[in-house]
This record gives sequence, structure tokens and C-alpha cells, in this order.
Amino acid sequence: MIIKTVSYGFTKNLGNYQSERLDVTAELDHNDDVAESIDILKAIVEAELKLKTEPKAPS
Repeated sequence: MIIKTVSYGFTKNLGNYQSERLDVTAELDHNDDVAESIDILKAIVEAELKLKTEPKAPS
């Protein structure tokens, strides 16, 4: 099986019955790693939707 494209999407709940969805897709070259490509797409979506939380400072 040859995987030619990978996609990642996420729907963020904004509250008040609203949401925002972002999908990104990449076309792979023959030597691209599929799992690594998905990780990159996930990082892009997380950054754009600001899904990552800042680590808490130690108490």
C-alpha cells in the first residue's frame, strides 16, 4: 500500500454552541515517514487553534 496523502483535523469547542474546525492535508513524497508527517500536521493544528496548554510553574 502506498500512502500518498495524510490529513489531520480537530474541532475546538468555543462554548455557547460554537465550534471551530481546522483540517490540514499534506501530500507525501515516496521517502516521507507517515507517522512523522501526521505529528507535524497535528502540531500545526494545535498551534493554530492554540490547543496546547502552558506547563504550570512548580509550586
